[in-house]
Amino acid sequence: MFSTHTYKRLLLIVGWVFLAVASATAQDAFVVSEGQTRNLFVENHPGSSYSWVIYNEQTFTTEATQPSEISFPSGNNQASIDVTWAKTGTYYVTATETNADGCTNTKAMVVNVQPNTSSIAFNPKEAGDCADPNTPTSNTTATVELFSSTGVPLPNSSYPVTVDYTVTKPDGTTQTLQEVLQDATDFSLPLNGLVNDVSQDQVYDVVLVKATDKYGMEIHVSTTAGTFQYTIFKTPVTPVIQMN
Repeated sequence: MFSTHTYKRLLLIVGWVFLAVASATAQDAFVVSEGQTRNLFVENHPGSSYSWVIYNEQTFTTEATQPSEISFPSGNNQASIDVTWAKTGTYYVTATETNADGCTNTKAMVVNVQPNTSSIAFNPKEAGDCADPNTPTSNTTATVELFSSTGVPLPNSSYPVTVDYTVTKPDGTTQTLQEVLQDATDFSLPLNGLVNDVSQDQVYDVVLVKATDKYGMEIHVSTTAGTFQYTIFKTPVTPVIQMN
């Protein structure tokens, strides 16, 4: 049989779990993508201390402590913390505040981590223009499309998006570039200094290397549309106009 002290302690634990579950189910669950780093916060009261714990099951007994599941890049003892969600699944987050008098209050929240199937691709995959004999070089852009894990266009809440890409020039040299796309209406990667050679075609090969959203989540490069080719076509030789 349990002693009176042990029985009361068990009641307190069961009561805490009940309140935590009630708190967690009272709000809609947060939804994040695998690999994202997101900020969680509660109101910061002067004189209080804070502790965050994340569990991988709903009885609040088994903590998610492995970096393969979650991690705290800047610690878990502030009113505002960052969490990197490394593995898909459902997690139960608790935030406990202890005030200057030693009194505590715990709130809980559910976080659903979805697979990261977001993508970035070129569309179109090739384009070109005729060489301009009156201009040594010209500028253009390559257009990209970005999609979320649900297959819809990446929402503005995920921007800015940082895109790394390379451009291989006709002489074989490769330039590494980076562009920051500010919102969902920003979908152009600059291609500058393209040589206008009227005597032969100039082919520029562009390759997407990496893309990350504002939360640090990697956006997967399309395996079928991760390259773009831009050609500046030579112009025909204009014969001398003659008259018979």
